[in-house]
Amino acid sequence: MNPQHQSETVAHIPKKAIFKHGKSDSTIIQKRELIEYPATALSQTVTVGENDENKSITFNVSGDAMIDGRESYFSVKMNTNKWTAHLSGDITSIVKRVIVSLPSNSNLILEDISDYNTLQSICHLANANDDQFDSSWVSGLNSMSNFNKKNGANQARRYLNLHEEGDARTMVFQLSLSGILSSESYIPLVLLNGIKIQIFLERAGKCLLYDPADEANFDTVFDKTDAPFTKQYSSMSVEEKADVTNALKEYTGKGDPNNTTPITYTLTDPKFHAQTIFMSSNYIDGLIKASESQNGITLNFDTYRMNTITPESPNINFAFHDALQNLKTMFMVTQNRASTTNTHYNYFLRGIKNFTFRVGSRIYNKVDCECPSLSLASTLISLGKFGTYGTHNLSHTSYPRSKNVHIFDFQTARIESKSANLGLNTCNGRLLRIELECYTSPSKTIISSADNSTLATLSSVGTYDDIKVCTFMEFSKMIRINCSGILCTE
Repeated sequence: MNPQHQSETVAHIPKKAIFKHGKSDSTIIQKRELIEYPATALSQTVTVGENDENKSITFNVSGDAMIDGRESYFSVKMNTNKWTAHLSGDITSIVKRVIVSLPSNSNLILEDISDYNTLQSICHLANANDDQFDSSWVSGLNSMSNFNKKNGANQARRYLNLHEEGDARTMVFQLSLSGILSSESYIPLVLLNGIKIQIFLERAGKCLLYDPADEANFDTVFDKTDAPFTKQYSSMSVEEKADVTNALKEYTGKGDPNNTTPITYTLTDPKFHAQTIFMSSNYIDGLIKASESQNGITLNFDTYRMNTITPESPNINFAFHDALQNLKTMFMVTQNRASTTNTHYNYFLRGIKNFTFRVGSRIYNKVDCECPSLSLASTLISLGKFGTYGTHNLSHTSYPRSKNVHIFDFQTARIESKSANLGLNTCNGRLLRIELECYTSPSKTIISSADNSTLATLSSVGTYDDIKVCTFMEFSKMIRINCSGILCTE
């Protein structure tokens, strides 16, 4: 997968590569300006509870101009009602779903990505080395690095709750997996008559890591937090502890630690900072005239669609009923099926022994997932990073490591142009099928004969009746604007 989701259009839409610098002698681009679009009134302050699944923030973006998606970003102020909660990953932990639509065209949906945070985590893990996570530029990424290690969690708690901004941390991020919002070509607002961006929010209990035992009192809070003190909180006198806690409560707006109330997080003042491109009136007139012709204007971009497979037996044959003209890549992970403490969106299990894709009579190579090095090699080949020097090299340190992330590429060749149809055509009855073999035996552990405690875990896996398989298809979509209107096809 190319992290830079490029789109190709006909010559009517200028390419960022050509007009990136907006030269002063240009007769086409008159001005480049970063314009803030606030969220709608109902989205200005949103509080998401532990099990809330219907909260969202919405942006209406319009104007007689164009937007450079790659130089645009979102900002939001975030705080929680807990002292020790921290993000499961980066700030996109809170993004459950992204929808881009056209409100002036019967809310025609251009792009709809479900489980966005899970897909983002897959991309992080697939591109990570043993020590760090490499990704696109996002603010808050340091709360994902080593988030499952004690030191990393302590830093992440401070990052979100004890910081220089006081009550709320300002987060800045891009929706870099959106093909429209990360397109190399400008987004022609003037032709689309504006777009609507909806970001559906993940429930607090799934995007935040939090243990009520850590919130018992300030002693447990600062034992689990990399606090900005000159000496250990436990070594302070009673008076000093009172000075510290009273000052922090006033500074952060939080009350005393409380491990009985449910966890929530609040988002305020969300904005979309759009790099807006203003063209000359002659150019805009020509662009509108071209869009009203029979041929019109075509914009291509890549996006994702999510499917969930729930195994009913160890061996599964699942058909994807999506009719796609250009399926490029498949991303897969396994997660806990039941709701447990390990149901966070980025907790991936070892649940697949092997898998094979089929289209009609064509059978693709079987991928062995029992052996971590073979699984990793297949993923790196699909990413186009196998054997490259540096963090993505398959070295001896990678052999025992299983990222539990599976990526399979269907493209016949990789080139810069995203408009080329080099992927798989699953239309006209040529449905893509996958054959999965899952584990039947639980994790292999060594149990103490004295007290039945676990002495060692030799192999940690999830059986077929405990897991679900989340799949994401990367495929091409096309927007055609002509005299008949606006059409979006796959």
